[in-house]
Amino acid sequence: MSNLCFFLKKLNAQEPYIELSEMILKDLYSEGYRKNSSDQSRITSSVDKFLDRIINARDLFSKGDIDYDDYMTIRLHCQDQIKAGIKELQQLAVNSNISVNVVKNYPLNEMYEFYKDADILSKRQLISLIIPKKVILNDFENMVAQPAKIIFNLKNSLTSPTQYYYYEHSIQIAEEKYLKIIADARVKNETITPEIASQIIFFLKRVIFTLFKGKNKN
Repeated sequence: MSNLCFFLKKLNAQEPYIELSEMILKDLYSEGYRKNSSDQSRITSSVDKFLDRIINARDLFSKGDIDYDDYMTIRLHCQDQIKAGIKELQQLAVNSNISVNVVKNYPLNEMYEFYKDADILSKRQLISLIIPKKVILNDFENMVAQPAKIIFNLKNSLTSPTQYYYYEHSIQIAEEKYLKIIADARVKNETITPEIASQIIFFLKRVIFTLFKGKNKN
């Protein structure tokens, strides 16, 4: 087993962050479900309109208001759009067919298992989130991003000089319910500041998205 795999295998998230990750995943799932439903309604409405256009064009042709070439042009165009819409609906149906068990069994403590089975792109995405700096002499733990150090209770969590390359311009206003979970969290008897809490939440969202997306490829 490589040193990287060994490092991933020993990662063990602290309980508050497991709860937080499950909450974030459920919210992301709900957002995706709502968007999926909205897209289905929009596409279905579009398909219905193109069907109506074919019917109207046929009526106009039968009355002699348009010639055959115009009728066929309208019909073929609408049929192409309908086929494209049906294809989109089929893909949305596939995307929405996600087991609720995936939401309930989010593998925050299964980084190694995910990494072992993931494709090259998913591996790189996951590692770049956890270890944003170039590793020197397999010193993974010292290169880990600060949010990951806190979540997995690694050494020097609040005093590490690690730079947060993908956080510094991406700090988001954290949702109140997320902040509530980690408001009383302590690492080495130090309070987690609102800024670090926001970094943790943003980090978890990125990792969850990577794992969730990768898991549903399988």
